[in-house]
Amino acid sequence: TRGVCVGGRGGSPLAPLDHIQTITIASTGNATDVGNLRNSKMALAALASPTRGVIGGGYNAPASPTVYYNTIDFITLSSVGDAVEFGELTETQFFLSAASSQTRGLFSGGGSSGTGYVNTIDFVTIATTGNTTDFGDMTIAGSGVGANSNSIRGVLGGRTTPSKQQVIDFIVIATTGNAQDFGDLLNIFANCG
Repeated sequence: TRGVCVGGRGGSPLAPLDHIQTITIASTGNATDVGNLRNSKMALAALASPTRGVIGGGYNAPASPTVYYNTIDFITLSSVGDAVEFGELTETQFFLSAASSQTRGLFSGGGSSGTGYVNTIDFVTIATTGNTTDFGDMTIAGSGVGANSNSIRGVLGGRTTPSKQQVIDFIVIATTGNAQDFGDLLNIFANCG
């Protein structure tokens, strides 16, 4: 029933945001500001169950020096208020991707301030709090992976490695293991939704 938009980059000059805004999907109208993330950041990833939204990673630039995050926040979708600490990713990640079933959330790929591009896929149980657990690896490391999912399967398409890639991977959300080849995008994409 509710759509949520968190963080990002805006204003003049462009700067990372900490806003949490909601819309009612069944009606039209402007978004409403309902709270704040624990940090202002962009290039983050978000996923949700029917009751809870989970937001991970990102970075803050033009902070000097740039601040990279491994933090995970959560919000209760039916209420309003600020985000609360959920746990941590295994490393700092930005331009990462997220997919979920109703019970499990996956964070995959991205850039890392320590290791460049990563191929990791980590998971959380959305109803609880805590740090991510290793799920497996993508077929090719990269950032800006477009992700989507249903209750069974997550699909990860495109990425930057730093060259742009057409690869599409898939994973079975209820199990753990490495991603498998699904096919290729028609065109080379990165940072797609």
